[in-house]
Amino acid sequence: MLNSLWTPTTVGDVSLPHRLIMAPMTRDRSTPEGVPTELNAVGALALATPDLVERLRSDAPLNTPDPATFCGGGVAGYTDYLTHAV
Repeated sequence: MLNSLWTPTTVGDVSLPHRLIMAPMTRDRSTPEGVPTELNAVGALALATPDLVERLRSDAPLNTPDPATFCGGGVAGYTDYLTHAV
């Protein structure tokens, strides 16, 4: 059964390389008018800074978020962001 999760599928007009998808959750963190809140900003920093908690503790600089790499299915993204050298 788990092997079937990795097979391509089509949902409407969208072709997916596998069956693992996640609905965008940032809308749930916005105001009813759709305005992003502080939680959206923290989420972006967490995606761009894998060691966010440690950097906040040590007052180290944070990585600059690149929304084009957020959960985009390409090879660039979360694992490419550098951690801070202690």
